[in-house]
Amino acid sequence: MNLAPGRYVLEPKSTGVMPFAQLQDVTVDAHRFTEVNVQYDSGIR
Repeated sequence: MNLAPGRYVLEPKSTGVMPFAQLQDVTVDAHRFTEVNVQYDSGIR
């Protein structure tokens, strides 16, 4: 997706309480790709 340069907060969504993922601060630089890895906790141990 194309985004303007700046700071963003990524809010991962889920259909229920689990799986769960933390909010992530993301900085997008001009004319650069930004990779973001989202790690979900399934609650299974």
